[in-house]
Amino acid sequence: MFRQIKEKGRKTIPIPPELVVGLREHRDAQYLQKITVGDEWQDNDLVFCQWNGKPVDPRSDWQAWADILKAAGIAHVGVHGARHSAATLALEYGIPLAVVQEMLGHSDIRVTQAYSHVSSALAKDAAKRMGRVLREPAEGVRDATEN
Repeated sequence: MFRQIKEKGRKTIPIPPELVVGLREHRDAQYLQKITVGDEWQDNDLVFCQWNGKPVDPRSDWQAWADILKAAGIAHVGVHGARHSAATLALEYGIPLAVVQEMLGHSDIRVTQAYSHVSSALAKDAAKRMGRVLREPAEGVRDATEN
């Protein structure tokens, strides 16, 4: 029924406090569902499951993802594409590559580099910074026009 995860051991991944609130609400609703369906509940210790505790059918999950993207007016990308987006957003907000690596669970930082895509905003920022470097002489470096 369940596949083994790739990782050798379990790890704790920090999540934003705002997400914790939503997950707690989800857990409470799931507990009420468990009580409501009684003997029909199959306890698999899943965070996301069907109404009766059974695992979500991957085809249904894929379709739900496609429906969400369509409703949001976003081109269809696989769920895995969301990892690429998360890595890019994290880097845009200044989160170091090594931290993004840890968040995504990669053992090799080169894998994380492949996940991240330099956005035009980051490229523009880099161009501005390089422009400043070229415009403003570094401290201790004498301008060639000075005597």
